Amino acid sequence: MNLKRSLAVLFVVAVACGIFLLPAQADNFNQKTKFEFSAPVELPGIVLPAGTYWFALQNDDETRQTVNIFAGDGTTLYATVYTATAQRSQAVPRTVIELAQQPNGSPDALLQWFYPGSLVGHTFLYPDKERQELRNEAKLTIRVNGDGIPEGGQPGL
Repeated sequence: MNLKRSLAVLFVVAVACGIFLLPAQADNFNQKTKFEFSAPVELPGIVLPAGTYWFALQNDDETRQTVNIFAGDGTTLYATVYTATAQRSQAVPRTVIELAQQPNGSPDALLQWFYPGSLVGHTFLYPDKERQELRNEAKLTIRVNGDGIPEGGQPGL
């Protein structure tokens, strides 16, 4: 294995181990989930610094595709982002996210989020140009156990 490939694999494992997601005890209606990021994460229109956040579906949204992002203490609304429906062939008992690894030290971009036990998730809607660029980036899928640690200590399903 050449040095460049070894460094790429090491980077992917480090990112997977560096992001911790803690599934919250919440009701299924708003899919409220606690995320704890150890590195900045990009979402459409915002970069969240490392820290703790709550993601929850907006209660008055009939399509259930608007996500509110709150500070870890739940008092400050950081962003409201729009999503499209994402589908999975199998439900998993853990929170699942997909990130695009961006070059040049840019924060990884959060592409999809699946609530535990759900076949339907949320694809974050980036502007067309950025969405095209993100399609070409390496993807990292993380399934998180109840302790917030990526299962197997590395990315993958």
